[in-house]
Amino acid sequence: MADLILGEPTNFTVMSDNGAGAQRITFGPWELDWEFFNAINPIAHFIANVTAAQAFPVIAKGGAENLGYWFDVDTPAGTWASGARCTPQRQAAITQFATFFAATLAMANDDYFLVWYADANNRRTWSERILWVDEGASAWGMLSRQQIRLIPSADDMECVLAGGNLNPVVNALEVINLSLASAGENAVRYAAVGAQQWGPGLIVRRCHIRGGVNGVYIDRCDPGTCVIGNCVFTGCLTGVNIQAGAGEVRVHFNAAIDCDVGFDMTPADTEPRNLIASECRVGFQNVGSLNCLNCVATDASLPFSPTNLIMQDARLNLQFFYDHARPGNKAFAYDFRTHHDSVVRGLGVAVGYAPLAWDMDGVLRPAPPSIGPWEPQSTDYAPGARMVRGCTKTAVHP
Repeated sequence: MADLILGEPTNFTVMSDNGAGAQRITFGPWELDWEFFNAINPIAHFIANVTAAQAFPVIAKGGAENLGYWFDVDTPAGTWASGARCTPQRQAAITQFATFFAATLAMANDDYFLVWYADANNRRTWSERILWVDEGASAWGMLSRQQIRLIPSADDMECVLAGGNLNPVVNALEVINLSLASAGENAVRYAAVGAQQWGPGLIVRRCHIRGGVNGVYIDRCDPGTCVIGNCVFTGCLTGVNIQAGAGEVRVHFNAAIDCDVGFDMTPADTEPRNLIASECRVGFQNVGSLNCLNCVATDASLPFSPTNLIMQDARLNLQFFYDHARPGNKAFAYDFRTHHDSVVRGLGVAVGYAPLAWDMDGVLRPAPPSIGPWEPQSTDYAPGARMVRGCTKTAVHP
């Protein structure tokens, strides 16, 4: 497994002495995803400076997402200049590609695409898709909070397509911390061609998926190999579409907002947990009454269960973050995070998949957790704070 650099790593970097003569590199606020920072181990992993074409081992790390993460590396202070384009990675060799097509030609199974800016102008939107056929890798958005976007043309049909014979892949394909907007069929499709070729499965988490016929579409998979978690689906014809040929799929801590159908999950052993379907024409479709637990809908489509809430009002009950100071509460678009007075607070159930112990923003879920991708928070808007809200329940906007 190798980390392949896609595009241009951040150049919002400051170089300094760590106080002991070693080089410290500090990333700008919101310039590195919290989960990838957590995955970097001192000594075992590296900082790659693509400007200088050098990589050195990490010897210490710290900081915060909103203030900027820092790394000390095993080279004397002054080796690198501020403004160099740098990324953490998990091997010493530096491999960089300008396009997904070039990276796919060069990759080996189970590599990771570290997806940075699309060009040297720091454009955050990529105008191409990821296509893995008879092989598979993973894609990780490196900027915090889904800033990296894939918006391919309608001719491309999907943002991410994994298909063919996926048996040569060892680890589940992961799509992490990306915004995906499809003008075609699907944002993400897992389309193994037949029995004995289903591969290790697919994990989609911490993604914001907009539009398209389907947000995530799974044709078939072995039971328990596919996970969709901590994702938001907005304006899709169907947010999550699990076909009858798929085995058990774990669909946990997601929200489908303003979709025609929120969740369509035909297999009887699919495991829907902690889901929100808000203002969809049909929130839940083909969902088994025994498996769909701890979910909320603004319509009556949820199967009956003591743990499910139906016919909830999006404004009064769910309480997404939006401006309450304007008539009709519609002056600004929803933030999709929920206020601490929301009915979803504390009504979830813990699931066995370890990465979902944290919500979409890296907040450790309490016991019991809340329903949806985010743990509810109090209203605030402070760009320097760890939690940032695009709009609030009480602020008066000009």
